[in-house]
Amino acid sequence: MTTPLKSAPPILTFDEFATRYCERQQYEYDDLLYTLTQQVQRFNPDGWMLLECADMSSSRLGELTILPFGGKASYKEVPTHPVSPRGLASDMSTVVAVLPKDNLPTCDRRPLPEAEQEVLAYIKSLKEGERVVETGDGPESGRHGTITKSLVVDNDDLSVKWDKKKGEESDPWMITPITWGTRRCIDAQVEDWVVPDTLRVYDNGGETMDRYTVLRLDWPYNDDPNDKIVQCLGMGTDPRGYCNHGGAMDGDHLGQLIEWNSLPKPCKEAAKHFLED
Repeated sequence: MTTPLKSAPPILTFDEFATRYCERQQYEYDDLLYTLTQQVQRFNPDGWMLLECADMSSSRLGELTILPFGGKASYKEVPTHPVSPRGLASDMSTVVAVLPKDNLPTCDRRPLPEAEQEVLAYIKSLKEGERVVETGDGPESGRHGTITKSLVVDNDDLSVKWDKKKGEESDPWMITPITWGTRRCIDAQVEDWVVPDTLRVYDNGGETMDRYTVLRLDWPYNDDPNDKIVQCLGMGTDPRGYCNHGGAMDGDHLGQLIEWNSLPKPCKEAAKHFLED
């Protein structure tokens, strides 16, 4: 036998409802608004009830759950007695607040996560004609491009004209959505590297820990003028894992010769002193 509630739960505004739930459950305000908006389309409920687990012997004690009521929802009205949101004996909860559907603010689209908000801010700072390089671990990492459209609103696309690689016959144009490669461009900067002619960069494709080797042909490793060994820096894809100065001879035994700008951004930062005179 269940015990009926002593009094009707309070009716809250969305701000009050969201604050009470999000603080306890560590949930984002905008994400909750979006989720409930999606439930309107699915269930067409009369509103939502906030349930709090009241089982003193349960590890869920105090946990909050939101369920729709009315319309196509399982609960046609707000229950007047404790219920179990998950159908478990250890999950008995009581309704502590109600949010009518009319109190739900308008939500036109899903809010961007924090990382994508940073991406959007970065893209909006770009200007047409600026040079960028795509960063990250993807297959296109290190390619260069020119911004061809800088106006980005909400989830509109960013237009980048990517440079053709040597021997490439495909069309260099690509529309890069914010939710794809542009997210990896968040740390990209306008190209301002000045690369000396004596710099060499090799990539062995990951055969060894020191995948990338950066050399300066005009920096001898020792005082012997006949020695062809020059100063170098060997590092992995992430130089925080492996990064070591040493000496090496220039040649394809180090891998494939690549451009400086094909290096991942962390490797550029680790080796940027090789650009100095």
